[in-house]
Amino acid sequence: MALQVEINSEGMDEEYLRCLNTCFPNWGGEAVFDWVFRRALPPDPLPDRFVLREGGQLLAGSTVTYRTVSLPNNSTIRVGIMTGSWTLAAARGRGCFSRVIEESVRITQEREGALLLAFVTHDNPSCRQLQRAGAALFPTSYLIADPETAPKENSAEKLLADTDGEQLKADVQYWAAGRKGQCSFKYSSFEAWSGQFVVRPWETIVIRDGAGSFAVLEKHAETDRINALWGTSKERERALLNSLRTRASIEGRKLFSFSMDEKFAAFWREAGLAEKPGFLTAIIADTRRLSDALRVATSEMSIQNQLLADRSCPLYLGSWSLQSGDRM
Repeated sequence: MALQVEINSEGMDEEYLRCLNTCFPNWGGEAVFDWVFRRALPPDPLPDRFVLREGGQLLAGSTVTYRTVSLPNNSTIRVGIMTGSWTLAAARGRGCFSRVIEESVRITQEREGALLLAFVTHDNPSCRQLQRAGAALFPTSYLIADPETAPKENSAEKLLADTDGEQLKADVQYWAAGRKGQCSFKYSSFEAWSGQFVVRPWETIVIRDGAGSFAVLEKHAETDRINALWGTSKERERALLNSLRTRASIEGRKLFSFSMDEKFAAFWREAGLAEKPGFLTAIIADTRRLSDALRVATSEMSIQNQLLADRSCPLYLGSWSLQSGDRM
């Protein structure tokens, strides 16, 4: 039988959440579901959820969430992001994820998006499927420090919990300015930024050092995740990272960071952190919108997804500046 696609159908959410937690144990409850799947970041639209069925039997599902991306040339595009994709165990190996990719591209184009993005780790089967679909690959690093590996000599650096919203609002402007000249997600206001990085269904805390650098940490079980990080200089950024690592170690917790900056990742690797490589993948959803934004005159037939990651090509998107809080 052919696969049937249901998009934003009434009464689908409970079934969708149950399957998410089946495929990814302890994924989350309704509060997490609402934050991930029922929240828009204006001017972009609400997410689109869909499921695949065969003869009425549920097989797989995914969501396209939408973001505005600032390009290095100061143009902006809308992108769709494959979010919360799942395939039930009994349905694996039947081409469901390939169909999910196709539908996600189509839906993104309908929503006036230029690209479909996805975050994947190197060892994830989804990564191989996206590669086979011809996606451009931009390397990412998932980095984690275990408590026992942190050097205790960094514990002298004093870190303070920051509750001054006005100070954070001012500092976020510097944080955003540091992304100029790279591809990054654009936030229309401080409230939009805070709603993505700070006001989340998990516990978060803003940490500041004595030099004015800050980080937004998120508590997950035994791990502190760095949602956002900004240093008054590269040296202060690295000092803050070391202090956060020591802070987590003293509390017996792991520290997680995500980065697309190779120098950042190299610093962490040299410090002994474990790294899992991954990719931000990109598939063209609308050739005209993308070429207009890149200011490149080209025919639809001449654009291949892989060229987006080719530094020698006029279609190269450029480097990306994304942190963990940007992803979800």
